[in-house]
Amino acid sequence: MTNSQNTNPDQSGLNLSNGNRTETAEQRFIRILSTLAQNEGLPGGENTPVDDLTALEELESSGFITAKIVRGGHGGVVAVCGARITIRGREYLAELKHSAESQTSIGIIKHNRFRFYWWFLGTVGALYLAYRLWFIPHH
Repeated sequence: MTNSQNTNPDQSGLNLSNGNRTETAEQRFIRILSTLAQNEGLPGGENTPVDDLTALEELESSGFITAKIVRGGHGGVVAVCGARITIRGREYLAELKHSAESQTSIGIIKHNRFRFYWWFLGTVGALYLAYRLWFIPHH
């Protein structure tokens, strides 16, 4: 069970967050879904950030995970129990990972490498042809 009753970082408990305060919603979804996809389940603890609980609630309401959402008296999520990733969640995880990779420099290179190869080979071919055309009349 993952809950947010205690927000004191000095007390023991497993923290689902990676400590990155600038984490986007997509990065949070990737982290949570990846954890569930590896059949590790969610670590329980009282130090689970509210942002993670909110993300779990959103993933559950979208059908990407199955879980029991426990709400407090104020209507907010206080705990998530028995979270499991669905097939639709695995597909969404693959889509998120592909999208995240395509935004990195390595992803851009992977995506455009064949264009580069054709450009490079075309340039080399054109230079070789120009050299051969120049070489013929001068020798």
